[in-house]
Amino acid sequence: MTTWTAVLDTRQPLAVARTLGATPGQTGMGLAVAQLLPALPGTAAGIPGGLGLFLFAWRGQPQYPPGSWLLAPGLGILLVIALFTAIPALALARRLVARTLRSAPL
Repeated sequence: MTTWTAVLDTRQPLAVARTLGATPGQTGMGLAVAQLLPALPGTAAGIPGGLGLFLFAWRGQPQYPPGSWLLAPGLGILLVIALFTAIPALALARRLVARTLRSAPL
């Protein structure tokens, strides 16, 4: 829901970027990267935070999961965020630039 709202909020700026020569793919990927920037620190803090919570709740001798088990969900979350942003951005980029700019409130 958040990524869809971000895409709707950036319709007019992305249309202006397309008017200046950017392709729909470039604008969609740019928006996806912009959504990943705040997700990186959250993922980087979430992995050790989740491990700490796991160790706090564990009874007895803790068994640590392999590093790949900790890294895979973090990378998966970043991939899902990028996809959930890029797909609506590319869908809205198929709209004509003139129609998008005409729909902007004055």
